[in-house]
Amino acid sequence: MKPFDLVVYAAVTVVIVFVFFNIIATIYTPPTIVETIKTGLNNAQQPSNLGKTISLGKKEILSGIVISKNVFTAQGVSVALECTSTTFCCESSKICDKEIEWDYTQLRFKRATTIDFYTRCEMQSDLSVCRAYIGAAPAQASVSAKELSASSAKLTATVDIKNTGSISMPPGMVTPILKKKIQYDWINSGQEFEPKETELIKVGEKQTLLFELDGISPGMYKVEFKAEAVNSGFDQNGFEFVMGENAACVADETRAAETVAGAGSNVFYEMHYCAGCNYAYECAAAWGAKTPSINYEPRDTDKTSCTKTTETGSC
Repeated sequence: MKPFDLVVYAAVTVVIVFVFFNIIATIYTPPTIVETIKTGLNNAQQPSNLGKTISLGKKEILSGIVISKNVFTAQGVSVALECTSTTFCCESSKICDKEIEWDYTQLRFKRATTIDFYTRCEMQSDLSVCRAYIGAAPAQASVSAKELSASSAKLTATVDIKNTGSISMPPGMVTPILKKKIQYDWINSGQEFEPKETELIKVGEKQTLLFELDGISPGMYKVEFKAEAVNSGFDQNGFEFVMGENAACVADETRAAETVAGAGSNVFYEMHYCAGCNYAYECAAAWGAKTPSINYEPRDTDKTSCTKTTETGSC
């Protein structure tokens, strides 16, 4: 092979390799940190994510990078920036020799840094109020509740509030929200109950509160407890319960279930019957106690139903 041919082959190979890597770069371009934060803020604004901390993982930021909140703020969205790391960051609005100087409007990286990013949003009226964090995971309220008793128009429950973040959660508040089941819908009961305050909760610790909610009329209910604190997000959790248990109300298995066509082409209701019930919710609860995996809807004092997609199948 002639020297000239070798030169030509070498040149062609270089061109092919150049084209190949450009194609790969076009197919996959690593997202910038701004794009990553924008995605995190969008995720944090989803209804199921409101009040919850979204982790974006560790990101390597080059020296000299400045991140401004202005690139994230849009119509109906307010964004603030915050560093929660005392290791990497100066105090807010202060100048120091650490890697990052910041205030709530911008983050300035004076040296290359690998650090964790988080986002969180909540709604205030029609405004989505968001925050992007770097450093430690911010304080995060988490709540769980347990029914102790429901009788004589009083619900007694214990509520655990835990801080699942990586910094202490300041004093906050837990508010009960009561809804009553009317036919197929959960309707706000209209009753307001006194919220209870929580103390400062350190990382990984919890506080237990006892709630006694009075004046609840007979019916099927769902109670939720909303826990929140400043710059700690919020969480809402609870359980369903029946007030005014009727021991005479039983599922009547002597009567065969009947199938009734619903409004849609693939909607059918399987009717089950009861005896001795005074309210529709009691009948639904009686069948729900027998088969907890099936959702029974109140119909009348002597019948309840579950929904299925075929006429011959079961719920």
